[in-house]
Amino acid sequence: MVVPWVNKDIMIEHLKQISEATEKGRHAVVIMDGAGWHTNDIAERFSNVSLSNSHLIHQS
Repeated sequence: MVVPWVNKDIMIEHLKQISEATEKGRHAVVIMDGAGWHTNDIAERFSNVSLSNSHLIHQS
């Protein structure tokens, strides 16, 4: 997906594409960096996609 800008609607479309590409019975986890459009509600409509914040990942 190549777009000239990113916002919440574009991110929802991206998650839709991820959801559709995820095999039945599998679950996708998308790691976000905390941008303003990376809100928890954007994944609510997708039963096979979850979001995780990269700030929660410990780096060694």
